[in-house]
Amino acid sequence: MTAFYIIAGGMTLLALGFIAWPLSRNQHKLQNHRRAANRVIYQQRLEVIQGELESGRLSTEQATALREDAGRHLLGDLESAGAQPEQLVSRSRTWPVLLLVVLVLPAIAIGTYLRSDSWLLIQHEEGEPAWGYLFRKLDDRLALEPEDTEALLMLARTRRAVQDLPASLKAYERLNRVTGYSNAEYLTDEAETRILMEEGGISAQSSERLQQALKLQPDYGRALWYAGLASMAEGDQAAATGYWLRLDKQDLPQAFRKVLQQQLLALGVPQDNLLRSAPAASQPTIDLHISADNALTEGLSGDTPVFVMAKPASGGRAMLAVRKHRLSELPLRTQLTDGMNMAGGPQLSSTDSWRVTVRVAQSGGALPQAGDPFTDIVLTTRDLNGPARLLINKRWDPQSK
Repeated sequence: MTAFYIIAGGMTLLALGFIAWPLSRNQHKLQNHRRAANRVIYQQRLEVIQGELESGRLSTEQATALREDAGRHLLGDLESAGAQPEQLVSRSRTWPVLLLVVLVLPAIAIGTYLRSDSWLLIQHEEGEPAWGYLFRKLDDRLALEPEDTEALLMLARTRRAVQDLPASLKAYERLNRVTGYSNAEYLTDEAETRILMEEGGISAQSSERLQQALKLQPDYGRALWYAGLASMAEGDQAAATGYWLRLDKQDLPQAFRKVLQQQLLALGVPQDNLLRSAPAASQPTIDLHISADNALTEGLSGDTPVFVMAKPASGGRAMLAVRKHRLSELPLRTQLTDGMNMAGGPQLSSTDSWRVTVRVAQSGGALPQAGDPFTDIVLTTRDLNGPARLLINKRWDPQSK
């Protein structure tokens, strides 16, 4: 902030120099120009009088009187310039304007800036995120008005934008309670945020919010997509087909429609039943054979979820594909393809190398817990000719991830 004041002060002084210097010079120039012009006029007048005298049109007495009159005019003008009355008047009018420009206008600008919250966003303590002030303002506003839906929505969205998913989820949950679970968009936002937190897993609570959204707005696109994913996770392909066929009838971005129709074709829907033909371009398919070390899974229920996930090998949180199986299915053969991600997010085809993770969720949730049996592998397009074999033989350690 100190740097800001130094720069602002320097710019103000620079502006003063640009304004004052021309004004000062112009006044001297005007004064000198006037004196020179008066002398020229006096000389011209004398030449005219002399010409009239020589031609006989003026007598000697008349010429002398006219010369004296011209001299008095010149002397009066020079005395007036020496007293500088016009310069005093000019300066008396100029300097208030200059003072207004140099002091008042910057004061107004700085006052307006300080009245806004922008300067506080850059005056945060070292190590504190710049969003900290905004979040504090929203928290203060909600402390005074706990049911302010606009503040709750802004808090939820900004928390999610900075990847603070737990705080975003709490804000969405509070928003839906305040609105009486009556807004399909907010309900879907809550479900989507929880799904992102659970790295693609769809819990019963997420499914409940999606069903509430579809009851309010049966053709709400995002809710239809996630409801289809939830049905697929539960093995109900008929329900997933129903949701996605309803979605296929809507106006969708071409890239997303391609993914949607690939899923419908995989579910056995005839191509003629789709709104548009699915593109024939081939997409990457990650073929996997998964087994587990019995020593790590002994004593776990056969219904324990097994999550199969793919992220970019280069790093990042983007979930490119996710599938859910049960421990009783192991060993199993499964595949990851485009369309097994979050709606609108990047696909497997967005990169040519992937980190595939297989994790047994002992707690039943999609969020990893310390001690969960898991394995992972990095694959590239060169590894897609046959099934990659993965053996679940490690324990999840949060400190190493």
